[in-house]
Amino acid sequence: MTFSPALRSGRVGISPHNSLARTKRLARSVPAGKHELTVFFTDQELDGLPTSGVDGLALKLGDAPVARWDDALTVDDEAPVDSDLIELCFGDFDAMHGDGALSARAAEVFESESISDGAASVSESVVSVYVGEIAEDHRFYLGLDAAGQPAQLVAIFRYPAAP
Repeated sequence: MTFSPALRSGRVGISPHNSLARTKRLARSVPAGKHELTVFFTDQELDGLPTSGVDGLALKLGDAPVARWDDALTVDDEAPVDSDLIELCFGDFDAMHGDGALSARAAEVFESESISDGAASVSESVVSVYVGEIAEDHRFYLGLDAAGQPAQLVAIFRYPAAP
């Protein structure tokens, strides 16, 4: 599944879907503009349940190949989300920060989607993701090109091994 969110400010925010006021901003800015986002789903039987979840997200920020990967950390030098968060939003920090109407729209995807499966939806500048209830670990990485400029932002969601 592919989306094209607009990151107008070039500042990326990540938050729980129901509290955009708690949006955390990533330390590194990215090129402003629309970027291709690919959502990867797992179709494995997870934890003995016939469910699917979101395996990862890849936001392509340019055409240059990734030369190295760094942890994507917030301006406070922390991981952007807790590992037990199952619903999150990310996108343009300026569009997300404190926008109650945007928070309500982000929540709509979770009310209309199956609660047991992963889901993703995009508004103009914010992506809402329901990772899946049994994801154990959430990691965000920033891929830098040879010149040290952001080339990709990747999120990986790890699930327990199937029995």
